[in-house]
Amino acid sequence: MIKKNKKDVVQNLLGLIYLAFDFEKKTRNYGTDTPLTSSEIFMIKNIKKHSNFHITKLANVMGISKAAVSQMANKLKQKGMVNKVNDPENGSRYLLYLTDKGEIANKVHMQVRNEVFEKIYCILEDYNDLEVERLTQFITDTKEQITKIMNK
Repeated sequence: MIKKNKKDVVQNLLGLIYLAFDFEKKTRNYGTDTPLTSSEIFMIKNIKKHSNFHITKLANVMGISKAAVSQMANKLKQKGMVNKVNDPENGSRYLLYLTDKGEIANKVHMQVRNEVFEKIYCILEDYNDLEVERLTQFITDTKEQITKIMNK
């Protein structure tokens, strides 16, 4: 019976992982009239967090190529989310800023993230400190094992 319970835990965990993946990948409008992918809202979040960064510096912080940032910035500019402005200190570089529409999308995205955080936190309120500690260790160990598999 214990083995079956452990298998159920693994199945439920995998189901949670897939659900979280689907949640992240879902295209949403985030309070605007424009659908945004998870990659686009991730870029918007980083432009907000690192305002006044030029494209190369933003690419370095995000760990992606300059071309990827530039391509995404152009796409977001077409969607009315981002403005590209020549860097006054170096005319060959562009700085990225959120438009009002981009600010709204970022704000609503953060509200959604906070709502998810709060829901999960409320669930944890029903657990005692030892259970939370064990759950934390289980999650840490699971992440390590998945990382090892991914890095093969």
